This record gives sequence, structure tokens and C-alpha cells, in this order.
Amino acid sequence: MTDFVSETPEQIDQLIRKGYSNKILEKIQSVLSSKEISGETRLDYQLLKCRVLTKLNQHIPALNLLEEINKETFKSGNDIQQLDYHICKSENFEITGKVKEGLEILVEAEKILEKSKSIESFEIFQRKIDLLIQRARTITISKRYFDYYQPESFDQIVDSFDECINLSHKRNYDYGIAISLELKGWFFYTLGRLKEAFECYEEAHEIWKRDENKMGHACILFRKGFLHAFAGNSDPAIDLLEESLLISEEIGSKRLNASIHFALDAAYYSRGEIDLSLKHIKIAVELYRELGDRVFIALSLHNYGFVPSQLCN
Repeated sequence: MTDFVSETPEQIDQLIRKGYSNKILEKIQSVLSSKEISGETRLDYQLLKCRVLTKLNQHIPALNLLEEINKETFKSGNDIQQLDYHICKSENFEITGKVKEGLEILVEAEKILEKSKSIESFEIFQRKIDLLIQRARTITISKRYFDYYQPESFDQIVDSFDECINLSHKRNYDYGIAISLELKGWFFYTLGRLKEAFECYEEAHEIWKRDENKMGHACILFRKGFLHAFAGNSDPAIDLLEESLLISEEIGSKRLNASIHFALDAAYYSRGEIDLSLKHIKIAVELYRELGDRVFIALSLHNYGFVPSQLCN
């Protein structure tokens, strides 16, 4: 079990990357309650809190806090703080459906990165990977669900993930390699290239397991289960998804929970267990409503209505 004694921003940053968000929010809050920290350190922890709130799907509180610290962040002159601000805001915009605004924010982050005097530092390098991944993920989501962003070529998205993988290999940055492979696999899934998606997932899964990254482990189990579910392989899908659900509930990821229930609906429907199918899609609808995710509320309600209609045919 990970020891949470440490309170340095750098170490909390790594814990967030390992998926321990729900276990460190209280620690961050206790530091922010102290009257003995400097203004710069307080801003560090406020940005960490924004990132944790984002990972816990509390997007409105995260955006409100980002707005609260907007002026202070831009006055700080600290490249890492400003990059974290932009990347975090872009991620919240992406998840709440404002993908165009999210991409515009990333353009500002790219300008900060280009001018950074600490461009060779590992901390800046991590943000460069975060930025590249966030941009590629946002483009993928905008095309899949909104169909208004038209990149010159989808190969460019694959190139972005490959660039992250190659750069991360050079700096021995396992997180960058694994998250890039995971999202590259998801991109292949959106194109129906399932064999390539599975290959990316398997490679990423080995890294997540080796690094004991719970969030990464849970996400890969979900993604593999999701592929099996929608390929009609219900038995392996259910095994993978149920295992992912246990970890997801432990780390407190409401969005991942919702996605798992969404996929379990398809897996149980494929196996002919209609009562369990309806049970899981109903949970997914409730969770997506709590998250305010209009796209997946609609998709889940469609599935919720589809199953009974099929029984009547």
C-alpha cells in the first residue's frame, strides 16, 4: 500500500498520475488550510486540487477554482503552474463537451511551452507529454461524438501518440509511454481497427502492472473488456469489466464506474441476461446524470430503451 506521508507537490503530482486522487484530496486540503505556506506553494496546491477534482469528475468545482486562481496563475511567471492550469482547464472543457474551447486553451499552453526557459527539465517534459496527449484525445473525442473538428489527416493523431511514446522512451518515462499506448489503442478502436487496439492495450497493461498504477490498470481492464463486449465476446468481457469495477470503486473514479456499467450492459445483453443488462445501464444513466455528461446520458438512455423494445419484438 502506498504511503501518503509525503506532502511535497512533486510527490503528490506522481500520486495523482498513479490514480490515488481520492486518497490525497484531504491531504491537499489540510495543506491549504495552513497559514504557514507561501503564496507560491499555496498556488501549487490549489492547482493540484484542481487536478484531483478533475480526476474525481467534479468538473464544476474544478473550473470554479481555476477561475478563482486565474489572475494569480498568470502573475506567477511559473511555467509549470501555467501549463498545469491550461492543461487542467482544457481537460475539464473536453469532458464537459466544450472541445473547441479546450483546443483553443491548448494553443495558449503550447506558446508557454515554446518560451519556457526550463524546457529540458523533467517536470516541463512531463507537461509537454500531457499537452500532446490532451490535444490528441480532444481531437479524437470531437470527431467521434461531435463531428465538427476535421484534422487534415487522422494519421496525424497516431503520429502525436507515437511522438509521445518515442519522447517518453528517451526519458524513461513509463507513464507517458503507457498513457499514449492506451489512448492510441482507444483511437484505433474508434476506427474499428480492433486488432491494433488490443496490441496497444496489452503493451500498456504490462507497464501499468509493473508500475503498480491502479488507475491505469483499471482503465486498461475496462478498455479490453469494452472491446470484448462490443465484439460479442461476453464471458471475457464480463470478467475484465467486473475486475475493473472493483478497482474503480476503490480509487473513486465516478466516470470510469459509469463507463464500466455502460459496457456491462452490452456484455450481459449479449449473453442474454436481460435483467442484469438493464440493472447496469440504469446505473450508468444515473452516474452520467451526476456527471452532467449529456452525450453519454443520451447514449445510455438509448440503450435503456432499446433492451425492452427488443423483448417486445
